[in-house]
Amino acid sequence: GFTIVELGVVMALMVLVLGVAFSKFRTERLEQRRQMAQVDRQQAVRRFLMWFRHDMQSMSTIRRFNVLNSFDTEEDSRVIQVDFDRYEDETSTRLVSYRFDFNRRRLSRYLDEEQTFEINNIANFQLKPFDYTRKRILRLDLLPMTYYLDARVVISGDTTFGKGDVFQELVTTVYPRLNASVHKAGFNQ
Repeated sequence: GFTIVELGVVMALMVLVLGVAFSKFRTERLEQRRQMAQVDRQQAVRRFLMWFRHDMQSMSTIRRFNVLNSFDTEEDSRVIQVDFDRYEDETSTRLVSYRFDFNRRRLSRYLDEEQTFEINNIANFQLKPFDYTRKRILRLDLLPMTYYLDARVVISGDTTFGKGDVFQELVTTVYPRLNASVHKAGFNQ
């Protein structure tokens, strides 16, 4: 038979081994979840960029362009909502809207007032319109003269230290179809 001391030592070793094994299993499981969440975020960003680029390049008429200027209007203008008509084909258009809720850090896309896409962990969303002379358009009444848009989206990621520790900045230049004849006339000047 075994003595109480021997049984106690064996039980202590078993608890220690099981504790280490469980800790290792838990750590690997958390890492797997983190990696899966990161892949999901990257796929959401890719889908967002696909829709965004397609919408911006098919833009017809800007209906609303609401921005919140946080510091310098030349540099930092956070888009709250942008509504525009998007060409479906040569003759028909549909209303597209991008709405940024900076309190919830969420950017949503609407097609004819029906939400079609949403992406979370957005730290900033900017659209800077420029005319054909490459000057920044700062007045809403001059938006029909837009030649290209500089788009900037800052996405925050989750890390093991908490939300918002890692930022990924996506910057692109989009040439919309908006008023093509105006663009050609301005470009030729």
